[in-house]
Amino acid sequence: MEAIQHAFEAEDYTFSASCMDRPFNSIIKDGDESTLLDSLDKLSIKNMIVHPDLFYFQAGSMAVAGRSDDAKRFLQKVELFMEEEFIIPEKEQAVIQMRLDLYRASVAFYQGDVDTFVELLDQNREGTERFASIVNVTRTWFCIFGGSFL
Repeated sequence: MEAIQHAFEAEDYTFSASCMDRPFNSIIKDGDESTLLDSLDKLSIKNMIVHPDLFYFQAGSMAVAGRSDDAKRFLQKVELFMEEEFIIPEKEQAVIQMRLDLYRASVAFYQGDVDTFVELLDQNREGTERFASIVNVTRTWFCIFGGSFL
């Protein structure tokens, strides 16, 4: 976390995002989620977009905290930025879009919107296989209660 702070002090936001992304799992494991969230609030989408785990963590944290509308708006901002300002190869853009749709499915789940949750998972079957960790908990819950989308 010290490297992240130094990068922010130097106003090197690209490096800050990279410092958060590389040890992402360790940061969570060490219980530094609140510090990570504070740091993410300082980053622009421009610096976060190349690190999908960071923007998902931010959106997911909003949803879990009952701020689902904020999470949806945040994901919309990410998508808008991708469309208007971020030039990436079409193949990579498709992967990021797939992840965004799965993040939306997770937010829908936290909102209790099962229809949207199932619809988004159904539309993104490839994503559920490639990025199972995004929807693993929600998929398990849905299957336990009698649903089937795979």
